[in-house]
Amino acid sequence: MSSLEDWFKAQYGRSWGEGAAPSTLFSDLLEEDPEMAYFGKLQGQALTPNQRQYFQGQYGPSYQSYLGELGSQLESEQMPTMKWLDYLTQNPFTKRYAQLPPSLRPGSGTARFAPPTRWV
Repeated sequence: MSSLEDWFKAQYGRSWGEGAAPSTLFSDLLEEDPEMAYFGKLQGQALTPNQRQYFQGQYGPSYQSYLGELGSQLESEQMPTMKWLDYLTQNPFTKRYAQLPPSLRPGSGTARFAPPTRWV
């Protein structure tokens, strides 16, 4: 059985550093694979089925928003320092879901808020 270090090296073609603390090693691994970090965070959340369904399809827009944050830092001539895991922590899933209009939330269509008009 190979070690996690061997797996990382085979997966990414490089070592993650000698003598690094285990917590750093694992966060480095998650930074190397942002999709794994996103879905790992998603699994650890207490979400309703509708919330989970919504966020399973939101990896792309979430990562693009993160890249936009980094681009803004570069545009203002600052060194981009925010890590993907920090971004996910600062923008919790439940907060983002609560900011959605009801019509965009899975399981709650507009018919619930604007029933069809019946003509008599």
